[in-house]
Amino acid sequence: MQIINNTGAIIKEQINLGDIDNLNIDDLFKNNTSKKMKNYEYPNWLVSLEIAKELKEIGFKEKCLCYWHEYFHRIECSTDDEDRLCPEYYDYNTDESTTSLPTWEQVFEWFRSKGYHGVIAVGDESGELNEYSYCIDYLNELSSDFEQDSHLTYEEAREALVKALIQTYKSEQL
Repeated sequence: MQIINNTGAIIKEQINLGDIDNLNIDDLFKNNTSKKMKNYEYPNWLVSLEIAKELKEIGFKEKCLCYWHEYFHRIECSTDDEDRLCPEYYDYNTDESTTSLPTWEQVFEWFRSKGYHGVIAVGDESGELNEYSYCIDYLNELSSDFEQDSHLTYEEAREALVKALIQTYKSEQL
């Protein structure tokens, strides 16, 4: 097991290219010889730990590449003997000491499988194109909920959308 602590650019690129077999875990620690994760270095392609824990609570059991280890307080991934990431994904939500850390796309895919389709749009109701908003489409009901607020960045809108999807899912499951 290894710790991931960089911005995730290298791993993200190789995951997108399907080249996980050749990814060396040391590539993830550029300019950081201590290999300790700092908050500002959390990979932006993974959901936050807060969101991951909420997903675990509502039954997210998808296989993921990385996970949070409660005992060691760090992100870990499976690696081979040469410290390359294993191309295997696991459901780490089966243990109380670990929490799967999915990518944003994995979360959106999971919600789509449950009948909720999240959409992030550029612009708001007033036509301002420098802001982002979102909407949740309920595929099984042919209806939609539009957010009233807008966000300055895509990343803020994405996080707000996932939190809204979690709350919607929770309220409809109770």
